Amino acid sequence: MKTKPIIADPLNLDRAGITTVKLAATFIHVGRCGLVGTTIPRMTREMGINASTLCAHINTLQELKLIVAFSKSNSKGTARHYCVTIKGCTVLTQQPDFSMFQGAMEVGV
Repeated sequence: MKTKPIIADPLNLDRAGITTVKLAATFIHVGRCGLVGTTIPRMTREMGINASTLCAHINTLQELKLIVAFSKSNSKGTARHYCVTIKGCTVLTQQPDFSMFQGAMEVGV
């Protein structure tokens, strides 16, 4: 299976309901973690974003059905893991629409 690069198009992100740069960064980070997923403590370390902000981002992305939790936290301190849904993967890998930029892809302009 050929992998698709995650180079998210800003218009696709906006159409999916992602309205801030930090929310987009969180979504892209989760997407790049693949099926292994990531946790909020790990994202806090890797991204340098406050845990409470990341919790809000995760909740928003779950409401938009772009990510899903695939393990539950428990009383022993195990954190939840999050990964993108099929809808989220489509948003992240959908090709940008260059039709509005007629000459942008021409060589030698």
